[in-house]
This record gives sequence, structure tokens and C-alpha cells, in this order.
Amino acid sequence: MTGQFAVDTNLLIYPTSRRLLHGIALETGSEIALLPEVVKEVIERRHLADAEMSRWERRRATRLRSLPVLQRDAIEEAISRAALEWWDDISNRPPFRILKTDRSGNRHMRDIAGSIPATVFAEPRQRDELAGDPMVVAQAIYFDVDLLSSNNLNTMAHEELNSWLVKKGWNRPLIHSASDTIKALAGGNIDIAYTWIMAHGMKQMLDTEELNRDEFRKTLAILGDAGFREKNKKTDTFNTIVFDVRRLFECDDHFQEKLIECAKAHAQSRSAAIESELLLNRKVNEALECLTRA
Repeated sequence: MTGQFAVDTNLLIYPTSRRLLHGIALETGSEIALLPEVVKEVIERRHLADAEMSRWERRRATRLRSLPVLQRDAIEEAISRAALEWWDDISNRPPFRILKTDRSGNRHMRDIAGSIPATVFAEPRQRDELAGDPMVVAQAIYFDVDLLSSNNLNTMAHEELNSWLVKKGWNRPLIHSASDTIKALAGGNIDIAYTWIMAHGMKQMLDTEELNRDEFRKTLAILGDAGFREKNKKTDTFNTIVFDVRRLFECDDHFQEKLIECAKAHAQSRSAAIESELLLNRKVNEALECLTRA
């Protein structure tokens, strides 16, 4: 599949899912569409900054709220500024593209959001409370993206939304789970998805097969926690990309050879996706170093 796909905020603010989708987009020649509501959540509602602050806390084993107020505020400001600079950089170059609209488009999108059955969303909403999930969906419809990838299975009824869209004349499923997104981009070929997760899910490739197998298992666990293994009661958790790929992996007698081939075959796109994440790390580290020198 090539074209344009959109992702919800949660899939953009964490490194592993973001790196995986970044690499896959480069592999397939696809564009990752950044919907205005998602951009607002990432930046104005500070979701990216909050995710980076949580990552700082995990690395330091320190809770920001346990620090003196002035120190905490300075660290939060430094991380927020670095995250914003990084976002401005990566969001304006391929495979990412920010989708923009005007006042007329905004009215149209609000009309779409208001027309979506309320039962699609877990939380009751009013006409003046169309931010978040309803607006993300409305914008995906307005911009006619190929698919909208979301791990919000507990806040949106995917099947009900897609059925409603079919009745309205939409000729394909719009909203996909994170797992189904990978399957769709791979054309349903799990072997391709397997190599993509090797190339773009794994943060590092190590010296021995045993270490690399441990790293791959860790990657699958992280992706599972990130929503690529559905936990909704109505969802068959065995029909997911993490389950399917793990099944291939555990009986793969040629994992190390395949990994080496994968690293060569996907070197360019893997390098680009990893470098993007390293840039964020550098910007955060530099901001914090400047803070300690001040």
C-alpha cells in the first residue's frame, strides 16, 4: 500500500511506535498525515512534552514532582522546548506532512464531527465538545486519508464507525487498529510485517543471536503495550500483528541470518527513522546540559 495514512496522537508520542511507522512509511512510499487535532494534542496539549518528561523520569528513576519547584519547572521547560524544536523539524519533512485547513474547512469538520453517532465514542459529548477523538475522525474523513490508525479501542468503536461510514457512501474501512494498520500497509503479508518490525521496531541490533532474540521479544512486548496487541473485550487478541509475528519468530530457525539480511535491505529507511529519534534525544540532552551549566 502506498498513499497517505493518518495516526492518532498516542501512536506519535512514543518512540517505538513512532519509529516503526516512520520506517514503514519510508519503505512503502507512504505519507504520514498529521491531522490538525493531532498536532494540537501533540503540541498545545503537551502530550509529546509529557511523554518526554516521563521518559526522563524513567531514566533518572526520579519523579519530577519530588524535586524543588524551581528545579522541576526549569527541567519541564527545557524538555518542552527541546521537544517542540524537534517536532518543528521532523513534522515538516517526509514522510510527515501537516494537513492544514481554513475557517470554512473547520466548520465543515465540526459538522462532520457532530454528525457521527454518539455511540461510537465512550464518553458522552455535546456539540461544543467535539475536540479529541470526534475531531480526529472528522478530520480524517474531511481530508480523505487512506486510513486512520488508532489504538483507542476503549474510547472508539471502530466497527460501528466504519459501518456508519459505509452507509454514508465511504467505500473502504477508515479507522484501523494499530495492528490492522501494519497488516494493511503490508498488504496482509505477515512475513513483510515481520521484517518491518525487525528493521524499524528493534532499537538496536546486537552481536549474538541470543541477545538479538531477547531484543526482538522486548520489542514485541513494547509494541503490545503501545496498542499493537488489542485488549478490548470484543477483540480477538490472537488476530493481531504482535501475536502473528511472535508465532513466526518463535519457530524461526534462521532468525539471525534474516536479521542480518534485513539490516542490509532496509538500511536507508532504518537509518533515517533511528536518526530522527536520536535527534530528539540529543535536543533534550543538550537542553538539560545547558540548564546545568546556567
